[in-house]
Amino acid sequence: MGFRATVVESIKIAENDDKTLSIMMNIAGTADSCSQYYSVIYRAADHPEPNLVVKAHAPNSIVEISKPGESQVLVSGSTDDEGTTQLANLAPGKYILHVSNQDSSQIPPKPFWITRKTQTTIDVRLPRKDLITLCM
Repeated sequence: MGFRATVVESIKIAENDDKTLSIMMNIAGTADSCSQYYSVIYRAADHPEPNLVVKAHAPNSIVEISKPGESQVLVSGSTDDEGTTQLANLAPGKYILHVSNQDSSQIPPKPFWITRKTQTTIDVRLPRKDLITLCM
């Protein structure tokens, strides 16, 4: 079996620094399940409005949508007080989701699909900057 290490963000602590550091142990069946930041649900709907819902669970998160292999942002927005944003009128196709928040560590972008007569919901778990997660 063994372990796979993934560095999400380095932390440097100055000598004689007395800040509190929280560490969370995440017991997972596989190394991949420990680093699952996203879950995607595709739900049938005749006329989905909106056709993309992003639940980041953090208010004022920045949500950006682009096409694979392109750096240009097609659509962007911020999450509401509940950490959710809804986007409409995305054409069917493959997209890339980028989510960021000033209180969270950077996570890799997530590919997803928009299809006809389907509402896509993406649940995002942004890791807090002040929390270290150890996976076993």
